[in-house]
Amino acid sequence: MLRVFSSFSGELVMAIRSEQASNIASVKRHLQRVHGISCYRQKLLHDGRVLADSEEITSPVDLLVVLLRFGEASAQEMQRFQNAAIHGDVRVMKEMLQSCHDPNCSQGLTPLAVAACCGHLDVVELVLEAGADTNKGDERTGLTALALACQNGRLEVARFLLESGADKDQSTRTGFTPLFTASCHGHIEVVRMLLSAGVNLDIVVESENVWECGTPILTACQKGHVEIARLLVEAGADVEKRSRSRGKTPFFQAAILSFEMPPLSERMNFAYYMYAVATGSSFRCRRHVQIVHLLLDNERRLLSRLWKKFVYYVLIRVGLILLVLLLVIPVRLIRRLRNI
Repeated sequence: MLRVFSSFSGELVMAIRSEQASNIASVKRHLQRVHGISCYRQKLLHDGRVLADSEEITSPVDLLVVLLRFGEASAQEMQRFQNAAIHGDVRVMKEMLQSCHDPNCSQGLTPLAVAACCGHLDVVELVLEAGADTNKGDERTGLTALALACQNGRLEVARFLLESGADKDQSTRTGFTPLFTASCHGHIEVVRMLLSAGVNLDIVVESENVWECGTPILTACQKGHVEIARLLVEAGADVEKRSRSRGKTPFFQAAILSFEMPPLSERMNFAYYMYAVATGSSFRCRRHVQIVHLLLDNERRLLSRLWKKFVYYVLIRVGLILLVLLLVIPVRLIRRLRNI
């Protein structure tokens, strides 16, 4: 049995079978899983000697664990941390973490967010192992590691962050969710992955910028991302939901962007758009036209389902009435015959 005791209190912290830990690094990982203490804050000692991570464990042994505090990083050290995250420099990142620098220290974006933005999965794994907060956002914008990964199409990084417990619906200070940013920037596979994770489809972003408000399906329609719009429709996105600041539906936005003319008044009769879509006149953007047809097809399917439900409802009602008549009429006839 391998036992680990606290150097401060002398209490037993953890006990595992010797075969569960091949070396000191694996013992630290066990401690992190059980107690949530970053591997980089642990020093393990035996007989007063600090043990290296690579040292193997061949027999039952008692160890002491010393917990270190994260040190205050200077501006220069934080810049070095950021540069390592930008360039995916795992060696420098390990040096910084082993020197007990806080993985959540930042000059705006955290090292985790920077690495996620740049798509460096190995650095993301490293700082998460060191205890980085998956949901810590930029102090000014609120951008998280997941939001930046989705914004820049970093599929594997985004998937790993979700598996590591990142909040799939956390929004920035301006209200952008990971799904909204991925839909806005046209990253189909990222959108598909977020949908499979069960994100909220209809969170509304409120903004004075016409290109940065509404729901994910609205921004996909505005940008002409046909496949993303199709994915969102199939997933059940509300195609009638509007932003309070702009009040446009996805259909209206796609329709208005399909014309070779300046934006028309929102007061214009909806029938005019229907006519333009049906005749194919004055279109400049084929992607927006496709989205209009996609939304119309979806509307037709919904109406068809509603019509079928209505027909079934009527048939059931008629059937019940006929059943009642078939039961009541013979009874009345029998009573009359008896009276005769």
